[in-house]
Amino acid sequence: MIDTSINKHKALEGTGKVKTSKKEIWKFIKPYFNSPESKNILRIAMAAMLLSKVLAVASPFCLKFAVNGLSASQGLNMSMAYYGIIGFGTCRALSSLLHEGRNSLMTVYLRDGLKWLAEQIFSHVHSLDLLYHKTSTKNTLFAVNKALDSIENSIRFIAGFITPLALEFSLISGLIAFYFGPIYLVNTWGMLGLYTFFTK
Repeated sequence: MIDTSINKHKALEGTGKVKTSKKEIWKFIKPYFNSPESKNILRIAMAAMLLSKVLAVASPFCLKFAVNGLSASQGLNMSMAYYGIIGFGTCRALSSLLHEGRNSLMTVYLRDGLKWLAEQIFSHVHSLDLLYHKTSTKNTLFAVNKALDSIENSIRFIAGFITPLALEFSLISGLIAFYFGPIYLVNTWGMLGLYTFFTK
């Protein structure tokens, strides 16, 4: 449980009150993240994201087969072209469906988690003794609310942007290393790093 001493709450009034509140609130949300129900939702969402990214990366290869089937230099192969176009469309459609399904699962995951956390904090604040309510100010509750918003934004950013981007980057890096070799991969990383540094 959160330390409810007066000194602790006075410390929240300082410059690091939001940071301190966020650290304390994490103790409340950990049980939800460790529960079997939330873990199952997270596993399904991560599997959907993985399949979605794999299909998204595989779709250009289907288009490659279609172009090769229509290449005059290799002889027309309409069957390869048809299968390539069908495969491309199927990969893109399934990738989009899995992406939307993953977003829906993550929305449920975050909504239930934040709702559970808000209820825990509400119950905890109401269970504090009268001395806390007499000595604390609205800045303390503002810090708690600010910490809640910060945790929500952090989780949404990690789950919705960082994780998919890192997975797709890993898949593409693996393909580059497989088809062109590690030197080409290092060169690509170097150019990407320079581009990021000079355009940040």
